[in-house]
Amino acid sequence: MTNSEMTMTSFFSIVIPTRNRSQLIGYAIKSVLNQSLQDFEIVVADSDDSGATENVIASFHDPRVRRFSTGQISMADNWEFGRRQARGEYLMFLEDKQALMPRALERIHEAVESERHTVVTWLVDLFYDVGSEYRYAGIYRNATKSSRLVKTDEVVKLFLESSRSKSKVLLPRGFNSCCHRSLIEKIVKGPAQRLNLPVAPDYTMAFLQLAYSDHQLHIDEALVVSGIRESNGLDFVRKAKAAKVFIEEAGGEKVFVDKVPIKSLLTNNLVYNDFLRIRDLVGGNLSKFDLDLVNYFVQCYEDIAEARGKYGVDMLPEETAWKETLRSEDATIQARVKTAVDPIREELGRRLSRARRSQIKNQARVIGRRLGLNKLKRSTRPKQQGSSSQTFPDILSAIEWEQGNLNRRA
Repeated sequence: MTNSEMTMTSFFSIVIPTRNRSQLIGYAIKSVLNQSLQDFEIVVADSDDSGATENVIASFHDPRVRRFSTGQISMADNWEFGRRQARGEYLMFLEDKQALMPRALERIHEAVESERHTVVTWLVDLFYDVGSEYRYAGIYRNATKSSRLVKTDEVVKLFLESSRSKSKVLLPRGFNSCCHRSLIEKIVKGPAQRLNLPVAPDYTMAFLQLAYSDHQLHIDEALVVSGIRESNGLDFVRKAKAAKVFIEEAGGEKVFVDKVPIKSLLTNNLVYNDFLRIRDLVGGNLSKFDLDLVNYFVQCYEDIAEARGKYGVDMLPEETAWKETLRSEDATIQARVKTAVDPIREELGRRLSRARRSQIKNQARVIGRRLGLNKLKRSTRPKQQGSSSQTFPDILSAIEWEQGNLNRRA
């Protein structure tokens, strides 16, 4: 994003990369158009060749919404294509399953108005859009809403020494962060030559920003809400067909694990691999860091346990590779990993036991339906009061409800 590539026209460039999610992107775009601060442009990098997404975008009739057809390209290339079209001072990404809180852009603008911090991060709340009833998580309702400077070393150490669920709060992954054009120009002029690299563009852009910036401004407030139904990470965990397509587009399995010890397609393993690739490519602030091997093996085992215990996926090949790789490490590391993993194994055993009991109950219910017993049970069961949990038809309705609650508490 050099001066010759673009002329700045707005304060924010919001890039929305999308693919075959026309039912969701309308919510993302509306959440931007509904912002209290209106100094923005929206760049849609559309790799949906069905025409459905184009029809949704055309319905907005707003010149600030610019759509680019990118064709069937990889996720990283689609994100990067959108980045190249951006003309704003600050760049952020918004996935098509996500939406901005109404004052998000105003809040960020206030935080950088006096000093143009090159990297700004914030919190991302969740919208549970699976099952028959959609709910707003409200994970960060008690957040301080204050801002603080966070050193890059703190962010990298958190990533290497803790779980991904903890570290991703501070990793500047595009949809929970924005990056100043001056830093992006520095990155694309360096060895990486782009902001979004395979395999996971959100994580690679995070590692690149950390490599070139000594600190970031963190806003302790949920400014984005994300649905959970669509996820490449979840596709990997469940070994879904979509994951195989993603692997092929990114260049094959070797690209995913060429830097890490364990040669298995585990979600945490892929992220660690991206970190090592960026570190070796550009160095900078990342050059003094290496994997924390104990935490590395523990987090990879967490992936194995989650896939088996939560989704019933056969993880025997991955667990075998995990064990064989661990055996090659020294005895001290093996002992520390075993100590950390034993409670995870015990919990996995309890999960599998509950799953078996649930399966038996389901089989009993099927038999009961055939015999008419379930109907009899329902008729004799006392009526329960309506659920107190609020449900919503879509992510914007949830955000509107939450914003109303915030206004009443203010």
